[in-house]
Amino acid sequence: MPVTWIFQHDNDPKHMANSVKYFLSEQRISVLNWPTNSLDLNPIENLWYIVKKKVSNKRNTSQNELYEAFIEAWNSIPLEKCMKLIESMPRRCSAVIENKGYATKY
Repeated sequence: MPVTWIFQHDNDPKHMANSVKYFLSEQRISVLNWPTNSLDLNPIENLWYIVKKKVSNKRNTSQNELYEAFIEAWNSIPLEKCMKLIESMPRRCSAVIENKGYATKY
């Protein structure tokens, strides 16, 4: 039995480019319908914030140094932090529903 899965992305304009839509369609990748600008429902945004903060604290003089700083920052995030963010999803969803779709503390 084949494994089935659904791809989720946040409808950022870069992710909605025709080339992306075409690729997903050609690869027969199902995409989850997801609200635009739903930062409260995207724990990855918390991780991007951590990475940006760490990378911006370094002085990168080349594209390669910037890449290395990014990899170092990403790899320094503890697995426990990722798990905590994932485990926060039920609370995040409840908060969004309670706020009728408006911003929450997340």
